[in-house]
Amino acid sequence: MIINNIIIFLSILFIESNLIFPRAYPYLKLINLIFLLIFILCKNNFKIDKNILFFFIQISLINLFGVFVGLVYNNNFEFIWDGIRLGIIFQLIIAVLWSGLLSFNYKIFLTIAIKTALGVIFIISVISVIQEYTEVQFFSDSFIKENGIRAGIRNGFVQLTAGSIGSLFFISGYLIYYYFYSYQIKFYDKIVLVLLLATVFLSGRRALEFIVILSPLLLKFNNFLFNVNNNKVLFYYFKILFPFFLVIIVIMYHFDILYLDDIYNRFISAFSGVDDRHSQIFILLNGFINFPIFGSGIGGVLDYEGRGPTNNFELSYLQILFNFGIFGCILYAIVFFIQLYNIRLKSKNYIYSIEDKSLLNGVLFLIIGSFTNPYLSSFDFLFFLGAIPFINSIHNND
Repeated sequence: MIINNIIIFLSILFIESNLIFPRAYPYLKLINLIFLLIFILCKNNFKIDKNILFFFIQISLINLFGVFVGLVYNNNFEFIWDGIRLGIIFQLIIAVLWSGLLSFNYKIFLTIAIKTALGVIFIISVISVIQEYTEVQFFSDSFIKENGIRAGIRNGFVQLTAGSIGSLFFISGYLIYYYFYSYQIKFYDKIVLVLLLATVFLSGRRALEFIVILSPLLLKFNNFLFNVNNNKVLFYYFKILFPFFLVIIVIMYHFDILYLDDIYNRFISAFSGVDDRHSQIFILLNGFINFPIFGSGIGGVLDYEGRGPTNNFELSYLQILFNFGIFGCILYAIVFFIQLYNIRLKSKNYIYSIEDKSLLNGVLFLIIGSFTNPYLSSFDFLFFLGAIPFINSIHNND
C-alpha cells in the first residue's frame, strides 16, 4: 500500500513536471524518474505489458535502423548519440512507465493533474507578460533562462515563448474532449475552460489556435476510433467552447491588447515565404531528395540560412522524412496505424472511460502540433505518445 502511494505521488510529480517545465530542470527530473522506475520495478505484481513493450521495441528498431544509416554516412556522432538516447534507451524506459500505470486507478488523479498543470502554466504566462511591461521582477533571470521564457505584446498580438506552451497542445486536446462529453459541467469547470482559452490566446501560437478552433474535426476522428456515435460535436462546440472564445476576445479587445487586422496578417504570414518554417520546408525537402529511400540517417544535417550544418528543425515530420526516408516513414505509419486500428476494434466490445478518450484526444492534438514544432525531439513530450499503446492495452486482461 505504501509503495502504491509513493508510485502515485511520483507519477503525478513526473506528469506535472513534464507539462509545466518541459525541457527544464533535467537533473531534478532524472532523480524523480529513477525513484519512480525503482518503485515500479519493485512492486510485487508488476509485469511489463506485452503490447506496450512490443510497440516501443518496434519504434526502437526503426530508430536503430536510422542509427545504422547515420553511421554508414559517417554522421556527427554527438547527434547519433542523441538519437540512441532518445530513440532507443528512453523508449524502453517509457514502456516501463506506462506499464506501471496499467495497474493503478489513474483516472482519479490524471484529470486533476492536467487541470493543475494548466493553472500553473496560465499563472506563469500572465506573470511573464506583466513582467515584460513593468519593473517588478517576479521571476528570477535563472528561472526565465531555464524555461526559455520570452514575452511581450508585439504588432497586435501577444507573443509568449516558453517550454510549457508546447504542453498546451496536449492539455487542450484532453480538456476539450473531457468537457464536451462530461455529463455535467460545473461552475469550476467553466473557469478551467476560460483559463484554457485565455492561455491559448496568451501563447500567441498560431498552430495551437488553429487546432483549438478546428477541434470539432479532431473530436469527430477520436469518436470514430472509439466507435462513439455522437453527432452533436458542433452543438457542443457552439454551446461550450465558442462562447468562451467570444468572452476572451471581447476582454482582450477591451484592454487594447487585441488588434484584429494585425492578427489576420500574422495568420496569413504563416503561409508566406516570410515565415521561418516556410523556408525549412524547402530545405528539408531538398535534403530528402538526396536520400529518398532510407534517408540521411540519424545525425544527418543540412545547412540552414548560413547557420552552418544543423539537425535542429521545427518541422518534425519533414525532419523524420529527411532522416528516415520513405522506408522509415512507412514503418512508423504501420506501427501507429496498427495500434489505432486495434483501439477501434476493441471499442466495439469494451467501454472506454472518458479519461481514456480524452487522453487519446490530447495525444492527437500533440501529434498535429508537432507538424510545426520539434516536440517529438523531447523526452517530456515523447512520453505522452505512449498513451496510444497504453489505451490499446487497457482491456487486454478483461
